[in-house]
Amino acid sequence: MRRMSLAAAMALFSAVIFAQAIKVTGAQKYNTPGQDWSRGMPTTMYCGNSPESWVRGNATLDPSSGLLSITVQLETDATHAGPKGKIAAALRDSTGKTVATATTEEHGTGGKAPGRAAIRNFSGQTKIPVDVSKRVTAIYLDAQCTGSLSRVFDIKLDTVTDVIKIGVAIAGA
Repeated sequence: MRRMSLAAAMALFSAVIFAQAIKVTGAQKYNTPGQDWSRGMPTTMYCGNSPESWVRGNATLDPSSGLLSITVQLETDATHAGPKGKIAAALRDSTGKTVATATTEEHGTGGKAPGRAAIRNFSGQTKIPVDVSKRVTAIYLDAQCTGSLSRVFDIKLDTVTDVIKIGVAIAGA
């Protein structure tokens, strides 16, 4: 086993301790102020009570590879329909300037089976240029309700994929 010098150990320790974590925050848009409907997601939007539904989202970015992952979470309390929605992301540098934006495609889910609320996650990944991703220190997310999908108990009559597509625009490009 090779031993690490004290200087090398201190450099590694400093790199780990002082590495900038990418902070992920977002808009929280509820119908009932003071109540937390986020279910741990940085962004949430209440879509209304016809159907009773929410769109939520989260994102991660690996600065070293440029791999951006976004999850859209859809929740419904209705048996006959569920929400449609998407997530918009602003990738910002240390000064707060947006260096890139990303938006998922719209995704929808139908109603739930009788009983508890149905929560469904749809995730996707894309790559952004590494020179851009290394400048990102914060991601601001915005959940957007875009409609509803009428499908009783979410019974699918065709082939559906749970993977979403993400479009990216680099600022100044």
